[in-house]
Amino acid sequence: MPPFMLLFLLFCMHIVNLLLMMLVLVHAVIMLMLLVQMRMNEWTEKVVQTMKVRITEYSHYISRSRESCNESDSNLGSPKPAVGLGDDFEPSCQSRSSLNDVMSSPNLEQESDLPLSLSPELAPHPNS
Repeated sequence: MPPFMLLFLLFCMHIVNLLLMMLVLVHAVIMLMLLVQMRMNEWTEKVVQTMKVRITEYSHYISRSRESCNESDSNLGSPKPAVGLGDDFEPSCQSRSSLNDVMSSPNLEQESDLPLSLSPELAPHPNS
């Protein structure tokens, strides 16, 4: 057999070997992805089951709370108002129709006599 044929055969065997290693690597990655997916499905199922159990527990708790509230309401009876809506009553403070006549309005001249300067605390500072 000529030497170039041997070299070519060796080269082809090397390529086949590399392709087989790549195939094994791809297979390992696919298996790893499937394993991760299975774990995620298991965890999701556990979370869903836990949520179902808690929702059921809270539903029972709320039902029992409503029942106990209804029982306590029925034991109390309906409250009776001490005063009816139609009762007559006299207001405690009398209104005066002449209230405006009694109060004097401010005199504008008196207001204009007020000092217009600001107090020292409110005056603007020269730095501001």
